Amino acid sequence: MKITLNWLVKNRNQVRVFYLKNYSSKAELFENISRNTDKIYAGSENVIQVKEDPKYDYDF
Repeated sequence: MKITLNWLVKNRNQVRVFYLKNYSSKAELFENISRNTDKIYAGSENVIQVKEDPKYDYDF
């Protein structure tokens, strides 16, 4: 979680964040994202591909 938050802060001008609790359905979220698509992709688009989730071995 901390890594994700640090990344979001560092790239805050290139990323849009939508809080799920602000939407009552998936359709409402999709409508809002679709309405703002031109704003989201106005600049250069970066694609990050994650091939495999890292596996953590915690000994509790």
